[in-house]
Amino acid sequence: MGISLRIILSITLGRCAAEITVAAPSISYLSTWIASSSGSTSQPAISIPAKVPGDLLTDLQAAGQIGDPYFEKNWLNSSIWEDQTWTYSTSFSGNFEKDSRYQLVFEGIKMGAMIKVNGQHVGNATSQFTRYSFDLDMAAHRLHAGPNR
Repeated sequence: MGISLRIILSITLGRCAAEITVAAPSISYLSTWIASSSGSTSQPAISIPAKVPGDLLTDLQAAGQIGDPYFEKNWLNSSIWEDQTWTYSTSFSGNFEKDSRYQLVFEGIKMGAMIKVNGQHVGNATSQFTRYSFDLDMAAHRLHAGPNR
């Protein structure tokens, strides 16, 4: 029996957020997400707690990195989200079996997302708000017992 990982991505300003809900009990529920920035000449790299589903601006505000973007001229100070690449990440564990099928299904994903599992490229989102489905290969995507990222 295959395990289906269901991933919902929402992207704000070209940045990606993701949620995985689990269709089988052998995969752990993903509730801890981290949003990490690349850093830039004007902003140091940071990592903040993130909520999925959600968006980068809400996560930055909750972490105290920006004020309410809809208040007065706060929107004009956009360098923290526009001048950096943001990555949303989480870990999941499972009992992966060699002959089982594992698949990531993205609902409502916005274009521009690069999807990786354990540092291995899985796919790209090239169209907006389209459903994407990617097969995972145990060897190619390095799926293993214990934490996968």
